[in-house]
Amino acid sequence: MNQTKIALVVSAALLTSTSVYAEDSTHNLAEVTQLGGVQNTATVIQTNESSYNKVLVNQEGSNNTATATQVRTTETEARINQKGDGNTATVDQQDATSSALATVDSIGNDNNATIMQKLNNQQSALASVAQNGDDNSATVTQNNADGAISAITQNGNGDTAEINNRWSDFANATIVQNTGADNSAYISQDSSDAAAAELTQSGAGNDGNILQNTGNYEHDGGTDSTRADLVQTGNENTGNIEQFAQKNSASVSQVGNSNDANVSQTAARNLASVDQTGNSNTGDINQSAKRNAAMLAQTGNSNDAGVTQSARRNTADVTQVGDLNIAQVTQSAKRNEAIVYSAGEANEAYVTQSAINNLADINQDGSLNIANVNQSAADNLAGVEQTGDENTADVDQTGAENSATVAQTSFGSTATVLQTGSLNDATVTQAGDEQTANITQNDLSNLAQVNQSGASNSLTLTQSGSLEGTGNTATINQAGTNDSAVVAQTGNSNTVLIDQADSSFGNSISVSQTGSDNYAGAASQGGNASEITIVQTGTGNRVTNSDTASNWYGDDLGAGTYGNDNVLNITQTGTENLAYADAADNGSQIDIAQTGEFNSATVESYSGAGNDIDVVQYGNNHVTDVYVEGGAGNMVSVSQYDAYNTANVTSHGSYNQVTIMQASVPE
Repeated sequence: MNQTKIALVVSAALLTSTSVYAEDSTHNLAEVTQLGGVQNTATVIQTNESSYNKVLVNQEGSNNTATATQVRTTETEARINQKGDGNTATVDQQDATSSALATVDSIGNDNNATIMQKLNNQQSALASVAQNGDDNSATVTQNNADGAISAITQNGNGDTAEINNRWSDFANATIVQNTGADNSAYISQDSSDAAAAELTQSGAGNDGNILQNTGNYEHDGGTDSTRADLVQTGNENTGNIEQFAQKNSASVSQVGNSNDANVSQTAARNLASVDQTGNSNTGDINQSAKRNAAMLAQTGNSNDAGVTQSARRNTADVTQVGDLNIAQVTQSAKRNEAIVYSAGEANEAYVTQSAINNLADINQDGSLNIANVNQSAADNLAGVEQTGDENTADVDQTGAENSATVAQTSFGSTATVLQTGSLNDATVTQAGDEQTANITQNDLSNLAQVNQSGASNSLTLTQSGSLEGTGNTATINQAGTNDSAVVAQTGNSNTVLIDQADSSFGNSISVSQTGSDNYAGAASQGGNASEITIVQTGTGNRVTNSDTASNWYGDDLGAGTYGNDNVLNITQTGTENLAYADAADNGSQIDIAQTGEFNSATVESYSGAGNDIDVVQYGNNHVTDVYVEGGAGNMVSVSQYDAYNTANVTSHGSYNQVTIMQASVPE
């Protein structure tokens, strides 16, 4: 067949500048337009029973290369538009790529885009790359790619984005890098059943990675919902998300400079969220078991938060507002919940949960506070609230079903709660500065309540609980300055009530109870340097009110002191002993020692000065009642060494002295 000159020129042009093959296919359209510039190359191949295919290539500039290959495909469409310098675009839609669509649009310098939708793509695989800027590079690979949609948009300098969906059924991946320089993004969704990933970066020097390795290969579309979101706005941010199982959801949002966020999910049905606003923040979430939820929110600068969940059905919520805060949550047993809120600067919060069904709640508002909660037994509850600066709270629960609450509104206070038994309850409230409270609860059913107001008060409480589970009880209120209380309870059903009022200064109370059914009162409300010491050993001992006593302190409260320089000392050894004492003015001193059984002593001196009362009882069934009111320089001494003795002393006036000794002197 003869050819015109124009046809020969066009044919020669096609052979020299482009190559178009359309063998054994129908309804294919290939259009190549190359305008201006040098060394542009376009290659289009459509072959093997592929129908309704369309390739459109437009190149304008220099050093551009475009290649589109569509093999054994139906209704496949590939578009390449390049305008700029040294751009290279390649679209390869290979075996059985029905309904696949790939589009590359580049305007800028040295851009490189590659799209491959490989074997057995099936329906609706779509890939779109738009690059506008400098030195950008984009790669999209969607292997089997059924239902996968991937889009890369880059505006800026030196950006690199890569999306790989391997078996990729129901996968959706989107990367957007808009403003800044040196950004890098990576999304890979390996077997990728129903996975969706989005990554958005604005700023400079950002690095974002999302890896999802999900797939059960017999997937039901309604049972998998794995998803990852990463948003970075600012400079020099780094974000990483890893999901290795199905039905996970991970989200990272960074606004600021030099933030670092990492999420790793290696088991199914986990939820992870990291939200960072500020500069130089670090957030890490590691989930290696199923059905966990972890949320990190950081607002400020140089905060550090980490959550590790290696057992099922745990929840962790960490919020940091301020600068230089540290929070770490470790959950290695199932069904635990940890809540941490830190507002201020340089606060530290640590939660470790290694047994099931625990709850830990830490709330910090201030600076340089430290809170530590360790739960290594089941069904515990721990709450720490710190308002102020430089407070320290440590809660360690190694027994089951315990409850501990620490509230600090102060400066430089310390609270320590150790619960090694079960069904214990400890509440510590510290208002004031430099308070110290140490509570240890062993065995069963101990209950302690501590309130400290004022400054520099100190409490040490040790409770060893009841074998019957009825438990010890301690209620302590200190409202003065430099007050000190030391309480040790061992046995069953012991009760301690200590009250040191707001006008007290430098008072010291020490109570030790060993046995069962013991009660000790004690109050030092009005004076300076008062001291109360109570020791009870045996069963049924009480330091309490007497029916005949006129008690200034109220009902059911034994011991006392009111005034200055008072000293009270009560020692009871035996069974069913009862003692009441009151030193209500200046310079009074009371000593009571009871050894034996059925002993009772009631002592009062509440108006005079320089009173000295000493009661000693050995043996059985002793009763002593001493009453001194008014005057000065009174001294009463009662000693009963045998059984069935009774002594009653009443003294009014001044310069009086009473001495009573009954029964035989012990050898």
